[in-house]
Amino acid sequence: MNALPLFELRDLIVRYKGVQGRVEVVSGVSLTVEQGTCLAIVGESGSGKSQSFLSALGLTSSVPEIQGAALFRGHDLINMPKKDLNALRGDRIGFVFQNPHSFLAPHLRIESQMLEALRGRGAMNRSEQRLAARVALSSVRIEDPERVLQSFPFEISGGMAQRVMIAIAMINAPDLVIADEPTTALDASVRNSVLKLLREAVDRRGAGLIIITHDIGAAAGLADAIAVMYAGRVIETGPAASILASPAHPYTRGLIAAAPKLTGARQPRLQALPGGPPPAGLALDGCPFADRCPTVRTACRTTAPDLRPVGPGRLSACWIETAEIVA
Repeated sequence: MNALPLFELRDLIVRYKGVQGRVEVVSGVSLTVEQGTCLAIVGESGSGKSQSFLSALGLTSSVPEIQGAALFRGHDLINMPKKDLNALRGDRIGFVFQNPHSFLAPHLRIESQMLEALRGRGAMNRSEQRLAARVALSSVRIEDPERVLQSFPFEISGGMAQRVMIAIAMINAPDLVIADEPTTALDASVRNSVLKLLREAVDRRGAGLIIITHDIGAAAGLADAIAVMYAGRVIETGPAASILASPAHPYTRGLIAAAPKLTGARQPRLQALPGGPPPAGLALDGCPFADRCPTVRTACRTTAPDLRPVGPGRLSACWIETAEIVA
């Protein structure tokens, strides 16, 4: 067994230059993904989910200040030479971007962009590459791959473009797939099949999968572990089944209560979380969730809690005693 984790973030901090100084959008995030497992990163927009991984892989549009480490099989991606990082991205690490039409070059046919993703496979001739592209499109439930290969991105729907993105990310059979909101533009039936496809990559090939989503329901049945992020921090993490059955942090409970349940029984009215996350970079003395928390205490206003054990393999950043929230 490989002693090193497949992927690891260690105390990752990401700051951008703002009008009034540096703005911290990711604050000391530490996460681990083992080979053959799926980790779901869950939280509202602006929680730092995407920034954590885009920054770690050098995929941000502007250059942030980064501290900490992002390790792929023990190799630090943050300090890796650009040439070596480019060789890993798209080959050993596949990334599914949130907005596929922003990623796909509008003036190039889908075929050209998929063959470009295969550029590292020097042993394949063009005919073999085209076959690999068709197989990749078929694997994401595209029924007419030849037509799609000859299409430009503006000629296909948003849902189709999202599946093309997933096919490109998977085409080289990477060791790690990072999927940022991979089902945003998909209808319910395609959404479920794509989530199943991503899970199959874990189970069949032993790949690692990180799915970044605001929908905690997407993590159910897919993820082995869940990390909940809020205001640039990880506030709860642990086995998915345990967190979904008995969330320890009030924010996690709120996310679960706000998610629709796919059962035949009549469902109670969804419970929306009041308010919104604090602005990025806002200096806070206490817990960043205090203003929205239904069980806020005095200590929550003065000191931010650190992650602490609340059960087997579980951590939560909350001042409320574990016995009050974990059955």
